Amino acid sequence: MANVKIKKIRILVSRADKDVLLREFLLLGCMEILDTGDSQFIQEGNSDELERLRAAYADLTRGLDVLKKYSTTKKSARKKQKLARETLLDESETENSLETARKLIVLDTRVNKLGADEKNARSLIESLTPWAGLDIPLDHKGTQSAELWLGTIPVDRKADSARIEEAVYLAVPESQIIVVSSDKTQHYLAIVYIREKLTELAEILRGFNFFPISMAPGTAAENIKRAEDELKSIGNEREEAISQIAAMVEQKEALERCCDHIDAKMAIAGAAVFGTGTESSLMLTGWMTASSQETLIVTLSKYKCAWEIVEPLPEDGNVPSNRRFFRGDRPQFMPLEIKTKYVDIIKGKT
Repeated sequence: MANVKIKKIRILVSRADKDVLLREFLLLGCMEILDTGDSQFIQEGNSDELERLRAAYADLTRGLDVLKKYSTTKKSARKKQKLARETLLDESETENSLETARKLIVLDTRVNKLGADEKNARSLIESLTPWAGLDIPLDHKGTQSAELWLGTIPVDRKADSARIEEAVYLAVPESQIIVVSSDKTQHYLAIVYIREKLTELAEILRGFNFFPISMAPGTAAENIKRAEDELKSIGNEREEAISQIAAMVEQKEALERCCDHIDAKMAIAGAAVFGTGTESSLMLTGWMTASSQETLIVTLSKYKCAWEIVEPLPEDGNVPSNRRFFRGDRPQFMPLEIKTKYVDIIKGKT
């Protein structure tokens, strides 16, 4: 993309004309308002309103991201909307679009939460499966004289189940060890022992890297059944939430239009915040495309204002290139490549 010639413009405008003039600049799409950082003058603009607009814009873009995330429409099948630029300031869809976007955010948050719940339930089932053959409540505390101890021992050449049982019986004859199950990495043990022999038992088991565990109340089978029922419920809720999101796909274009509308209002609010002046006047400083000078002068001539258009000086610093000028992140008046596609009024082409 070739660079275009850029000029610097200063405009002194009556505060009474400020809003309508900024709207005109927005529709022309050929200016970028700069933050002068001049604190010596009264600063115009409602920063609270700008923050409100930013929050609304964030909700809209996140809502669009949610639709994109769950959309089954192929990207190549969708084209940008082509609209007249005047629709950029149309507020008729704003309230409904913001409500839709926030519903989408709530639903997406719900789906993510259900996904985490599903993962936890599957992890619980996986952790309980080795204990499914033990028909004893996993939180059983034993009797006054005997206690139940659950735990695992890593599988290696020195820790086959027979050697573990033999070592435990030799050290603590008043005990019973049950190998509930084994897999490639662990032996899952349930040990019943006399409470006075805990020290001797712990010493033997330490040599096999015994790792005690605690479990939820009830048997493993009961807990697995509850987790499986929970998975079914989670699946149904998740499908319902995704179905509600899918039903809002038809609102995508309205959200795109509203997103650009809020973006335009942010540009106006940001320009007003950056402007400085007195109680009755506002000074705006910015960059403009040289090719738009004649059009801008015609526009400015309709209002009570004064302006100066000059060539950039070395001390002006970073003069914008065409690419930054049209796609920079500063508040600007150039909605040329945004969510929707607007007709270029200046050049008379799309």
